[in-house]
Amino acid sequence: GATDAWRTTSGGIPVDGSGVTVCDVDSGIDPFHPSFFRADGGYFAWIDVNQNESFEPGTDLIDVGKGVKVPLALKEGIISYFWDPEPLLGSEEPQYDPAIDWLYADLNSNGSRDQGPSGGFSDASPSFGEPLLVADDVNGDGKLQPQEKLVALKSSKIAQVFAGGEKYVRGQNLIAAPRAAGILHGTGVGSVIVGGQRGLTRFVGIASGADLVMVTRDAQSEFAAQTTLCVESGARVIVHEYGGWVGEFMDGSGPVEALIDSTSDKAVHTTAAGNLGGSNKGYSMHLGAGNVTDIPISVDQQSGYAPFGMMLASLLWREPTRKLIVTLEDPNGVIRPMASTAGEMTEAAWGGGLTYYTERADSIRGTARLDVYVYDPDGKAELPSGDWILHVDDTANKSLGPYDLVGFLVDDRSEWGAGIQFSAGSSEEHFITFPATADSSTAVAAYALNGYLPPDAPGTRNTYSGRGTRIDGMALLSVAAPSDPITAGYFEGNEARYVMFNGTSGATPHVSGTAALLMQVDPTLDGFKIRDRLRQSALSDDNVGAVPNTDWGYGKLRTFKALYGKDPPGGSAPQVSAATVTAYRGKTATVALTVSDPDESSASLKLELDRDYDGNYEEPLTTPSFSAKFDKLGKYFSKVRVTDSTGRSTAMLAEIDVVNIPPSTPLPKDDGPAASNDTALTGRSCGCVVPGGPAPSPRKALLLLLTALALLTRRRPAPSRPSA
Repeated sequence: GATDAWRTTSGGIPVDGSGVTVCDVDSGIDPFHPSFFRADGGYFAWIDVNQNESFEPGTDLIDVGKGVKVPLALKEGIISYFWDPEPLLGSEEPQYDPAIDWLYADLNSNGSRDQGPSGGFSDASPSFGEPLLVADDVNGDGKLQPQEKLVALKSSKIAQVFAGGEKYVRGQNLIAAPRAAGILHGTGVGSVIVGGQRGLTRFVGIASGADLVMVTRDAQSEFAAQTTLCVESGARVIVHEYGGWVGEFMDGSGPVEALIDSTSDKAVHTTAAGNLGGSNKGYSMHLGAGNVTDIPISVDQQSGYAPFGMMLASLLWREPTRKLIVTLEDPNGVIRPMASTAGEMTEAAWGGGLTYYTERADSIRGTARLDVYVYDPDGKAELPSGDWILHVDDTANKSLGPYDLVGFLVDDRSEWGAGIQFSAGSSEEHFITFPATADSSTAVAAYALNGYLPPDAPGTRNTYSGRGTRIDGMALLSVAAPSDPITAGYFEGNEARYVMFNGTSGATPHVSGTAALLMQVDPTLDGFKIRDRLRQSALSDDNVGAVPNTDWGYGKLRTFKALYGKDPPGGSAPQVSAATVTAYRGKTATVALTVSDPDESSASLKLELDRDYDGNYEEPLTTPSFSAKFDKLGKYFSKVRVTDSTGRSTAMLAEIDVVNIPPSTPLPKDDGPAASNDTALTGRSCGCVVPGGPAPSPRKALLLLLTALALLTRRRPAPSRPSA
């Protein structure tokens, strides 16, 4: 429903997130990617050097001012997987594709786009380098036609970047924001929110008119401090693109979760539910009191993720007064005691070059947590392969009754994947990761939309998507969103890369962008009201089932319905056309338009004219026609747009060919732009607008004129009308 929402306006401004700031806590961003510049640099004609009416990058030119003409070079928008730069979907084809490729003015004709401070550019330089351009493919044929113009990219959509303890601000030093391989993730997320040039390029963010602040996750600060930077930036939408499941209480009591709760009256916090599904990294058992329970953990040094040099486990239970005696045994029979009292911390040698650290803590919400960390401080030793066993002794607590024990695992190799895992008792009952565990966050699950990445079929929930409830049983999921968009990407040396994104990381920014649209339409909304609107408008289909549930929350994201409380209107776009008009130099011509719409009357359609084809529709048309007058010979193009009541629109270029008046053709005096169409000729000397046809001979023209005069003398005067 996003494309339907874009057809609407709020206060006369298109609904695209304009005026809203979105802040993303993420890996960083590529400030040079073309997706992050606005198409506000003006319209430019290109020069068809060899007059073959076919655009050829590297051959055809553009006038960059004062008569200086430089080659237009191609910057290919290659599509690849997130983890592999190999081109996909034919995106490496050398032909220029206006939907996904970019052009740049090669100012020094060196065949490479120069950018950044090293190229002599500054924050004041449009697109931070040699000018970037996109095609205005008016007729939608996937080609750049001679009459179609190019639109220059200019200002950055990125307002600020916080990285490495430094602040980079648009208009000051944003061009110096650091770039590294890790920025690929944040670049993809940012483009789902604000990327692309709507109406010009194919891959466009949900809120392409919004401003973006990027707070980079790094060692300089904690997540709470990074979230505070977002709040202080004035962001109304804050995106948390990270997830944790060990070393956290998972009950909503941490400092980041508290900050989310305390600031949701100012901003909506969107959080990824995580990608732990299928990893066997979760454990949950309902245990009887007074027993000893063994929890086996498989460390397989022959797996595809191996070798493992670190393991971290957290055990959680909801009764801090219950004192559990826990030991950890490795596959060689080595057993070490774990911390058993709140506040206790122990670090000691394990053996075989390994060290272990253990800590017990209680949360303010009544959750007890035991952390166990086995590792090699030098990063050389490997964990013994086989089953490690957590022995949990509850024999001292028989009077407390049964209890629930929850566990989580992480290792140094597999991230979300099935690396080190529980070999018994594995459960996905509490697979919503921190900080989606906050009371007030808008937690997002993922489903497959495009089907780019198996095994999940389009429309179905991704098997890896976070699910379940919080450790205290609170349902957390709000909505599910598409997980597999094509987004802006980054591989070193290719600033125009696209990647097939995936994960709840790809789903969450869809919801974030929708929240930005909601903020634009109704700035009085807070985080709680936006979450409610997203939930109430979500779609429950056959895949989702009855809602709410612990797999989908309230269903699939529906952007238009979230904004307006109803489904988007159906229908087709209107049509507009016009025959080429030949006009005489210095004389007024009329261009007649043919407009239609399969769903409504032509009288209800709105017509607008961009007379100079400069991107500004400065003239509303009250009738399906417009007049034009030119003092110089040549071909001229005006852009016409027709819009129906649903906001669907179609544009076309109306062509006016200006020629000299034949010396033998008598014409009445032109009274200026407001004159009738008596000079709107297409090679004929009558006073009508007629397409095509050969010009009459002077003798025939004279006969026609005499005939017309004879008819005038025979016409009877019209009867008089009564006065009002």
